[in-house]
Amino acid sequence: MRIGHRVAEIRKSVNMKQNKFAESIGLKTSNLNQIENGKYNPTLETIVMICETYGVSADFLIFGKKEKKGHSVEQIITNSDNSNINNNSGEIIKMLISENAKMKDEQIRLQNKIIEILETKKK
Repeated sequence: MRIGHRVAEIRKSVNMKQNKFAESIGLKTSNLNQIENGKYNPTLETIVMICETYGVSADFLIFGKKEKKGHSVEQIITNSDNSNINNNSGEIIKMLISENAKMKDEQIRLQNKIIEILETKKK
């Protein structure tokens, strides 16, 4: 299951229509629809917003691990086994880089740290 399907699963688990869920995480309904349908990956900011607002772990949202509450994205990547990292790192890095131009300095630093951890784990 891809990240968009997990976003839809979370939305449905709280019985929300796309427009209300999108509003609750600061997105337009059309953007949420594109994420849920796999056309786009959510930004790091959106991932964090979903996790914090709906009490799911980044581990679940990014990797599909069935864990309700969780750790930061950085902790998950640091603690994940290499096979999981190798299977998902390309998707994660691609998602992070695609949003770089829209990000603030703090977000870019976090992104670079995550990429560094992913690259170290791949070796």
